[in-house]
Amino acid sequence: MESCVKITITAPALEDVTVQDLAQKAWHAHEEDRRGSITIKMEGVRTMTNSILEGAMRALSFCVIAMFACPAAAGEVSVERGLEVSILAGCQDCHTEGYRTSQGKIDPTKSMKGSSIGWQGPWGTSYAQNLRLSAASLSEDGFVQIYGVRAPEMSPPMPWYRLRMIPEDDLRSLYRYLKSLGEPGASVPAFVPPGSRVKTPYIVLDPPQMPPACSHDLDCGIGEICVTIEPRHCAKKG
Repeated sequence: MESCVKITITAPALEDVTVQDLAQKAWHAHEEDRRGSITIKMEGVRTMTNSILEGAMRALSFCVIAMFACPAAAGEVSVERGLEVSILAGCQDCHTEGYRTSQGKIDPTKSMKGSSIGWQGPWGTSYAQNLRLSAASLSEDGFVQIYGVRAPEMSPPMPWYRLRMIPEDDLRSLYRYLKSLGEPGASVPAFVPPGSRVKTPYIVLDPPQMPPACSHDLDCGIGEICVTIEPRHCAKKG
């Protein structure tokens, strides 16, 4: 794996520099050293309000992450590590709408906001929750307690049992990543009990279905035979 080289870019007059300017500077620096990650050093920021500075840095961070990213070390508590955890643990797969269909491209405006597409099975219809809202309502310690070794059983297809296996440092990093994403957004649709009307698109997750039982080939359809091993059932020839 290539090493990460820190490159510092100084903006002495930040009030005259746009986010696009900073991103362009970062990209040119990266082009000079393809291994490089980017560290932005801000100077002369007295004329900027905190909200403008924070907004600029947030937008810039998305630009930098989209262009290149140095892997964060396991055990390191950081936003960068939290992003990695959200991908490797499969959080983005369900909690970021459109993530899988985009083949893993993360849209910062949708990241971890949950999904309005339900998952339906014998338990009812459930929705991947807005994890930004979860992080917004909890302290870091509270987040670790709820989603750590004491993670409660949750509706399918959420693999809640995996949460208990995530190291505490990674959970803290995930929390910080969620907090870095900005406004939490709205709640996803509420859980729908079995038999109740579902008003959103949903994906059906049925239990495994057994092929029809048989006693001889005539019980089966064209091109099928009745297998002789128990339990006997119809299967395609060959």
